[in-house]
Parts: sequence; C-alpha cells; structure tokens
Amino acid sequence: FMEAAVWGTPDRILREFEKRLEIIGDFELATSFRFGGTPYHVAEQSIKLFAKEVLPVLKSWKKTKSKKMAK
Repeated sequence: FMEAAVWGTPDRILREFEKRLEIIGDFELATSFRFGGTPYHVAEQSIKLFAKEVLPVLKSWKKTKSKKMAK
C-alpha cells in the first residue's frame, strides 16, 4: 500500500504526482488524510498543508496543460 500511496512533505508529494503524470498522463486525484487511527488534529493539519502547498501547484499544471492543448 505504501508504495502506491503518495505521502510525505509537499515537495515529495509533488515529485510523486509529477512522475505519475509523466507515465500515465492525466489522472483523477483521490486523497485520504485520516486512516489507521490518525488523530483528527493531525489529519486536519495535513489537509491544510496540502491545500496551501500542493493544490495550487496541481491547479497550475492543469492550466498549463490546457493552454498547450489549445494551441
């Protein structure tokens, strides 16, 4: 499971998503921040960090790809 899951720092997560994008192209993102007894406050911190550091980058990738396809 841990080999297939994307986890870690925002930089590590973005590197892993970038690898997947290069291999399989566009993909849908499904996330899980609370599993296996993770305390609520830890999951909440993880969600906030993901939203602040990872989502804006992922959104910019989509915009960049859309512009390239439009040309």
